[in-house]
Amino acid sequence: MVKVLKSTRLKDDYPNWDEAAALFDHYDGLTKALADHGIPLADSFELQLQVGEHRLDAILLWEHARIVIYETLAQNEKALLTNAGWTVMDVSMLDVNRLKNMLVGVTNG
Repeated sequence: MVKVLKSTRLKDDYPNWDEAAALFDHYDGLTKALADHGIPLADSFELQLQVGEHRLDAILLWEHARIVIYETLAQNEKALLTNAGWTVMDVSMLDVNRLKNMLVGVTNG
């Protein structure tokens, strides 16, 4: 089971990626790429997750789609999330088209 311990809410507090872009200083171009590809706003940003006894950091999370984007995770940490039924994507190699296809038909509500 994956539990969100800390996060900055996006979906409830920002209407779109353009408005949320101010939060993404360290991820230059990320919000533009997501907005340009019509990716729905993530539920949360800058998260700390708990998976079993492990605490992991992530950049973005779409809770209903069970997708996490991370910056740095060890292989065993990725495996923990994957084994819990989550899709884990590296921000440095983010395939926005794949992400968009995964989010089609998934509502964040």
